[in-house]
Amino acid sequence: MRFYSGFLLQNEQHLFQKYLIDSEYSIAGFSYGAILAFKHALHSKERIDTIQLFSPAYFVHKSKKFKSSELRKYSLSPRSYERAFINNIFSPYPQKELQLKDDGPDELQELLNYSWKVEDFQRLKSRGIEIEIYLGECDKIIDIAHIQKDLLAYTTIFTIKDANHLLQTN
Repeated sequence: MRFYSGFLLQNEQHLFQKYLIDSEYSIAGFSYGAILAFKHALHSKERIDTIQLFSPAYFVHKSKKFKSSELRKYSLSPRSYERAFINNIFSPYPQKELQLKDDGPDELQELLNYSWKVEDFQRLKSRGIEIEIYLGECDKIIDIAHIQKDLLAYTTIFTIKDANHLLQTN
């Protein structure tokens, strides 16, 4: 199983252990990593049975103003932005120890502006790939209602009650 990490994070797959499919034919990604996993599946010639997208970075309904504001906040103070981001992915629960990496404005721009296309979901489905999306009901990062509305026809969506962006509950 191949796992793609979220923005600023590395080695966080243990947080999703109870959901992960342990198979060499499965790929998974969390948040920004969901974009990377999805892109990998789109361009891969290898066998993939299942792609698991945990709290995918889905900002297609956000305004250009919102996206520009996020990039501006990051450019003004990357460390402050990172602290606020980490706080928000854990909200409403206490933070836990995570291993961080140095993602930058390019990764943030990609995750804010990635275009999730219905045709891409259809293409993966036509190849026999099962697409699972896992969402936290209390996610402070993404708008899960848009994902549920836009992607339900192409995926299996699991919404975890009282869970945050990291799918953690109290």
